[in-house]
Amino acid sequence: MVWQETWNRINGPNGMFGRWDEREPYQTLYAHLHDRLHSARLIVVIGYAFHDERVNREIIEAVNTSDSAEVLVVDPGIERYVKSSDSTHWEPPFGRREELPPDTDHPV
Repeated sequence: MVWQETWNRINGPNGMFGRWDEREPYQTLYAHLHDRLHSARLIVVIGYAFHDERVNREIIEAVNTSDSAEVLVVDPGIERYVKSSDSTHWEPPFGRREELPPDTDHPV
């Protein structure tokens, strides 16, 4: 018997099990996400870094196909440590910051 070595990732498109996001329970979870996003008027995103392209596409499609859907992203930013100065600083979400005067009424 001759064994052939394979270098395919187990869960890759050519792997022995196929794509992980097309298997259960993930396939069902994505279907539920699709249904909920397309029926939502407000999509609240908390603690998600937008690294899953399939989820990103679902969010974009839900907003683009709805007349009233809105997305609210809750992201407090991150505290970074700077070794060279032995200090920390706060980076706002998405690398930018909106600062409003304290008396400004700004809807979230």
